[in-house]
Amino acid sequence: MSLSGSAVPYVGYLLGASIQLTSQPVSGSGTRATYTMIGPVPPVAKKGLVGWRVNSECYSCNGPSDVTIYSIQYGENNQNPLFTLNPTNGNITAQAGQTVGFNSDEFGVTAGAQFPLTVDARVSPRSAGSGYFTLIWFDSGGNEPFRQTIMFQPQTQSLGTATTDNTGSFSINNPPDPTLYQVTASYAGSSAQWPAQAISNISHLPALVSLTPFQGTGPNATLTLVYSHPSGWTAIQSAEFIINPRWEPGSRGGGCYIKYAPGTGQFTLVADDGQNVAGSAYAGWATTISNSQCTLNAASSSATGSGTTLTVVAALTFSASFTGQRHIWMQATDVYNNSTNWLVYGVWFPTQTTVTAGPWYRIYDPFAPSYLYTSDQNEYNTLGAQGFVLQGTSGLVMNGPTTVSGISNTAFYRVFVNSTSSHFWTSDRNEFLTLINRQQAYVGEGVTAFVMPYINAQGQISPQVTNTIPFYRAVFTGADLHFWTSDPHEFFGTNGEHLPTGYVGKASPATSFRRAGRNSVRNSAAP
Repeated sequence: MSLSGSAVPYVGYLLGASIQLTSQPVSGSGTRATYTMIGPVPPVAKKGLVGWRVNSECYSCNGPSDVTIYSIQYGENNQNPLFTLNPTNGNITAQAGQTVGFNSDEFGVTAGAQFPLTVDARVSPRSAGSGYFTLIWFDSGGNEPFRQTIMFQPQTQSLGTATTDNTGSFSINNPPDPTLYQVTASYAGSSAQWPAQAISNISHLPALVSLTPFQGTGPNATLTLVYSHPSGWTAIQSAEFIINPRWEPGSRGGGCYIKYAPGTGQFTLVADDGQNVAGSAYAGWATTISNSQCTLNAASSSATGSGTTLTVVAALTFSASFTGQRHIWMQATDVYNNSTNWLVYGVWFPTQTTVTAGPWYRIYDPFAPSYLYTSDQNEYNTLGAQGFVLQGTSGLVMNGPTTVSGISNTAFYRVFVNSTSSHFWTSDRNEFLTLINRQQAYVGEGVTAFVMPYINAQGQISPQVTNTIPFYRAVFTGADLHFWTSDPHEFFGTNGEHLPTGYVGKASPATSFRRAGRNSVRNSAAP
């Protein structure tokens, strides 16, 4: 028996790539594993104790529990364990709503020392989110200034590494039982390729539900982000979002990156470097946490779980230096260490700027073959130097949200289509979200421009603003390829013009502004 997969980039095959494979129980009794916590002893700590909690002393713990604890050890500064607990009966069985708690005897600790806490235990998958192992500190007055926790979750086991062959394929022999285990294949990425992850049992994945508002302008934003998990909202370990042009690890610096942990009820704001922590605060506390880009007001922020959904409300104020178009990316990670991809769900302009109209360029891609459109002159010129056929300007598009003649413009979204290595544009937000959540087929690239709507929010044909022209959409018969044109003769096949071979007219998704001179581009340089 074997398990196989493939790593396919936008173009060609990914050869010789290292794929890390791990497994995690999703049903059954789980496997025995070691859980570890390390860090410095708090400066005020004089004593400590270890223990566990089920459905108690926890912001979100609620569920059945089936756990066996074999031993817990505490040590300091790489010395032999200073304290060992070997429970005579370490089996914990509880139903949702039943509470269980245990504290060991207290033991002395050394303030500032580096400690490891190791727990040898078996945690069943159904126990995820029901409780935690804990290390509780006490000061000289016997008060508890702080406790640290390891949430109950089945431990991930390494299955080793596989290398892709000349078709991008990889495989492993003797994988675990697919009815009991979920296998994750992870590619770390490279300077040319994004990181990627594939999971064998998608029924246990977290999901992104919604963002409100999904678009806005100004120094203040109160965002409502909704996440979900089929096992219940307590299975979400971290609900995250980034406000920045990109989400990749190397692009997180200089952004507003916030994580919410349901297990602790804490918001965490990542520092300016995109890696370290700027600060943490409990939802509802009268405090703020800041980096150089944004401030989170914890008192006005909240999180609510119900059934399978987690709703996070984040009240933000942006710094004056945080300017330009910023996409809002969302991600969720669960207690099984599975995560959604980072998906772009919205866009924000922290500083109000004057909206202007600029060229909407058309390019023929002979390598796909397909057509590409952009408002970025640098992209247009760069692709031209790489052998793409530059076909001029189709019209004018706007660089931000505004109203024209009393009608609000709309975001024009760009999507990469994996199967044809082409791009797709739409002004229909629902279509955009539907596509990007089909993560094996499409990659959302965000808002590329703003256009006037053809269909308004009520599903009616919007009045056409003076000096705008329809931007027509056609589809290729038999392939996931699309073509857009502002030339009605080209679209309708009149006046001696026609669509490129194989394309059939579909609709007008938006209108753009008329440019000076002729309002269309010719198709003479492409099929």
